[in-house]
Amino acid sequence: LWPGLGLAAAAMVPAETPAAIALALAALWVLTWVRGLRQAGAANRMLAIAYAALAPGLAALALGRVGALPPAAAEHLVTMGAMGPMVLAFAARATMLRPERGALRPRPLHRIAFATLFAAAVLRTAAEAAGDPAPWITLAGAAWTGAWLAFLGAHLPALARPAPFPILSASRKM
Repeated sequence: LWPGLGLAAAAMVPAETPAAIALALAALWVLTWVRGLRQAGAANRMLAIAYAALAPGLAALALGRVGALPPAAAEHLVTMGAMGPMVLAFAARATMLRPERGALRPRPLHRIAFATLFAAAVLRTAAEAAGDPAPWITLAGAAWTGAWLAFLGAHLPALARPAPFPILSASRKM
């Protein structure tokens, strides 16, 4: 974690080229942490995929630093494409399915919300390249809103009753 923080901090330096290099290296470093996705449970896989989305986001920030990509596109790719799914993947754990044996399992609406957040990020990033960005921004906003409504659709009903096996429970007996 510390090398990544160091590289991200270096990216805050105003000099464009060293910052772009630092962001590109941070993007590569992020990818080294995403091994073993097949062996991870579905809940952990959601977190790892969201974390992996930092790589294109950081690479986009690097391209934005050297003028190869509009800065707004890069910023939206990081915030909507990585941070949004990370928040959702973490928050969804509270209401994921808890089998008596095994790892947490996302509900179908969690999966839909997760994928829709990525779609919203792509649409919003594409808006920067479009001749008329308004329809793209509208679609991105609708997708973003729909994703969080899907999250609430999974979250609210699950909160109406106690979790069968709370995350920090000592006993798995019902």
